[in-house]
Amino acid sequence: MHPPQKSFFSNPRCVHLPFDIVIMGWLGGSLWFIWGPNSGITWDAVSTFGFVAAATQLVLYALRFFSLMRGWRPSIASDIIFFIINLAICLLQIHFNLGYYWWVFLIFLGLMFAVLPKRISLILGVVSTVLFMPGAAGWSQWGSLGFSYWFDQLCRVAFPWALGLLIHQLIETNQERAQLIAELQTAKDTLETTHDREVELATLRERERLARDFHDTLGHQLVTLTVQLEATRRLLSVDPPQAAASLEELQKLSRASMDELRRSLDNLRASGLGQRPLIVALQTLCADAGQRFKIAVECTLPPNTDAFPPTVAEVLWRVAQEGLSNIGQHSQAQQVRVNLSLLPRAVRLVIADNGVGLPAGAEGKPGHYGLRGLRERVEGLGGTFSLATPPGGGTVMEARLPIIT
Repeated sequence: MHPPQKSFFSNPRCVHLPFDIVIMGWLGGSLWFIWGPNSGITWDAVSTFGFVAAATQLVLYALRFFSLMRGWRPSIASDIIFFIINLAICLLQIHFNLGYYWWVFLIFLGLMFAVLPKRISLILGVVSTVLFMPGAAGWSQWGSLGFSYWFDQLCRVAFPWALGLLIHQLIETNQERAQLIAELQTAKDTLETTHDREVELATLRERERLARDFHDTLGHQLVTLTVQLEATRRLLSVDPPQAAASLEELQKLSRASMDELRRSLDNLRASGLGQRPLIVALQTLCADAGQRFKIAVECTLPPNTDAFPPTVAEVLWRVAQEGLSNIGQHSQAQQVRVNLSLLPRAVRLVIADNGVGLPAGAEGKPGHYGLRGLRERVEGLGGTFSLATPPGGGTVMEARLPIIT
């Protein structure tokens, strides 16, 4: 994940840095010009206190500044204590008539609005102003001062209020924007990761689909070739003409298998039904299975079979193909019933035989993808697939697929 680019105003330390440097320079300059060796000051108790008070403010500010630069994040409580101490120092400076207290108060007032939450800074700002302004005007005469005086003083106080609130709002807005950018970046990275997983999952699904398709087409045709070749070999010695006819059929089947393989490789998809109507394909499949495996196949189909969606028709044909192939190879059945019926918003295909039934764990047997592939096909379209062995013997295979109209 790439971290979002942060603006200058999204980092409070960067915004306060020039401001902090100016304040510390101003406080240090005040110490030098008022109490320096060339100031000519008389070091009495008042001067000594003024120096200690100003030096305390400078030290406190410097400690806070360098702590912030080293990554310290002060709590709200520590910042409140910091500003209360400086307000108390300003009030003492008023009491001892140290002339620069106005500027110190305005500076710390603006900084308080910039760094503290709005509600807390407004409360402290009102309390500080109410305590400071009468003291600055003189406790004994502040009540006799006119409107113009108080208006001028309020204008002086309004500037740090407005500037501090503006800086606070600017920082808050840009921090919110930085957070939104970070969230968008996180969402983008999540989408990219999800996309990569979807691509990987689609690849795995495609591999499974190819395995099913090759099993359902080439697998069945090769099994048929094997069974027919064994039968033909036995016929060679007893009925050569019949064996020759069987070999001709096998040759056709082999060529059809090659054509099927070429189409699969060209299109990465077995042709399945192709352009054939489902009713024709099922009737042909049942007739071929009955002839090939020497069993009686009863095929019952509704008249409007060809009205199904192509994907549903393809799966129905695959289920019938796999079911009849398994019956012919493994069930030892003499009779098979293939029944396709319409239900409300669904179609059901049932293939039942009177054979020996399915062995335990037939669907999950390693290396055998037929039944498992059928279940995946049917459930992939939102349908259900089931296998059962009734009390009288045999096997019942049922596939039910929804039809959305």
